[in-house]
Amino acid sequence: MLEAEDVRILRALQIDPRVSFATAAGVLGVSELTVARRYRRMHRAGWVRVVGVVDPGALGQSQWLVRLSCRPGSVTAIAESLAQRDDVSWVALTAAGSEVTCAVHSRSQEERDDLLGRRLPRAAAVLGVRAAVQLRKFTGGRGHYWNALNGVLTAEQEAALGSTGKSPYAERPITRSGRASLGPTSVSAASRGSTSLSAASLDATPLSATPPSATPLSAAPLSAASHGATPLSATSLSRASRGTKSVSAARTLTAAEEKLIAALAEDGRASLVDLAAATGLTPGQVSRRLQSLLGEETSTGAKEGTDPGAREDAGPGARESADPDAREGTREGSDPDARGGSGAREGAGARQSASAREGGVLYFDVEVVPAALGYHARAGLHLRVHPGRVVEVGRALASMPEVAFAAAISGPDNLHAVVHCRDLDELFELTTGRIGALPGVDGLEVSPITRQVKQIVARVDGERLTTSRPGAADGRGRPR
Repeated sequence: MLEAEDVRILRALQIDPRVSFATAAGVLGVSELTVARRYRRMHRAGWVRVVGVVDPGALGQSQWLVRLSCRPGSVTAIAESLAQRDDVSWVALTAAGSEVTCAVHSRSQEERDDLLGRRLPRAAAVLGVRAAVQLRKFTGGRGHYWNALNGVLTAEQEAALGSTGKSPYAERPITRSGRASLGPTSVSAASRGSTSLSAASLDATPLSATPPSATPLSAAPLSAASHGATPLSATSLSRASRGTKSVSAARTLTAAEEKLIAALAEDGRASLVDLAAATGLTPGQVSRRLQSLLGEETSTGAKEGTDPGAREDAGPGARESADPDAREGTREGSDPDARGGSGAREGAGARQSASAREGGVLYFDVEVVPAALGYHARAGLHLRVHPGRVVEVGRALASMPEVAFAAAISGPDNLHAVVHCRDLDELFELTTGRIGALPGVDGLEVSPITRQVKQIVARVDGERLTTSRPGAADGRGRPR
C-alpha cells in the first residue's frame, strides 16, 4: 500500500510523467532526494511504471474489445499467449476464470484479421469470440485514475506542475485521421461489431505467432485501456463538439521513431542521453523527434538545424544544464538511487505539455497496480444503453473516480467500462446505486476481474508490474 507522500508523488507524475525530481520536490515541499528515493522504491516494488504510449487513433487505427469464452482449464494458457503479443494489451481473466478479455490494436488489417478471424476461432480451447469496435472513448489513456487522485495536491501545486485543472484525456473520436474505414474482414459480424464464433475442431495455433504477411510491430504499447486495430471513420463532428484538434491524415511512424517508442515503452522517464544510446541518435535528434511525436513542435518552437537537447529546456519549470551529456550524474549528489536518467534531467521537449496531450502520436502514462492505491475489487462493465443516452451515460461514467475507462462500442452491449473499487460492497453500491440508476441504462453485466495478466505493456505478476522484456530499464534510464 502506498503511503500518503508516495501518492502525492504519484499525482505529480500523473500531471507530468517526466517531471524532474527537483521540480517535483520544489512543488511538494520535500527534498529532491526524498522524491527520488520514494519513486525508486515504488518502481522496484512493481507498483508504478512510467511508459511511453502510442495513441492508435493518431495512426488512423480503429480499436477493438475482445471477449473469449474458453474451455475449463485453458484460460490461463490462452491469456499468457495473448499477453506475449505486441498488438494485445489489457489482458484479464474474468467471469470466474472462464473468460479472457483483451484489447487488440493491430498495426494492419491483415494482422487484425489473422488474429480475430483465423487464429482465435481455430484455437481448440476457444469456445467463442466476441469482438466489438470502439466508437467513442469517454475516458482512458492518461485519464485513468485522474479523478481517483483528485484533491491529493492543492490547485496551486497542480498548476505549478502544468495542470490545467482538467483531465489530460479529452473525449474524442477513436481515430483522428480524416477519413477511414474498417475495410473487409474475415470476422463475419464485424459490420455490426459483435462476433460469435464457435471453436473449430482444429489443432490450436500458437496465438503469439506473427503471421508472415504481418507488418513488423514495435514494442510500443498503445493507450491505457486502448483496444485498436484498423481505421474507423472520424470526420463530421466539429472540433468544438469533439473537444480535440482535427488531423488531416494518419501519421506514419519512421524506423527511428519506432526505436524511440520502443525505448520509451520500457522506461518513459529515460533521459535524452540514454534514449540516444538506445536508438543510435544524438540527444538533439532524440529531443526533436520526441517533440514531434508529442505534438510539441509548434509550442516549443523547435526548428530543424538547431539542437534543442543542447539548450535549456524549452518547457515550463526548466532547471537543467544546457549540455545533456554534462547533465548526466550531476544533479542528485552521491546517492545511487537518486542518480541516473529517469526524468531527472530532461532536455527540451521531454516533458509533456498540456497542449501536446491533445494531438500527439505519443503520450506518457503512469501504470499503477490498483491494489497499491487500495483498490481490491475490479470489474468490467458491459452496459446496454438507449442509443439516445449513450453520450450522456458515457460522460457520467467518465466523471466517476472509480471508472478507469469508458467507451461506446458496437453490439447490443453498447457501452463498456472498467471500474476499480476498494471492496465488493463498494462495487455493489457503484453498480446498483450510481451506474444502474443512470437514465437510459437498460441492462448491466458486471464481470469481476479475477486476474490481470497484462496492462498497457507491463506484465502483471500477482500485484506487481514487471518489464515486458529481459534487460529492460529499471526506472533510472539504465539497463537493469
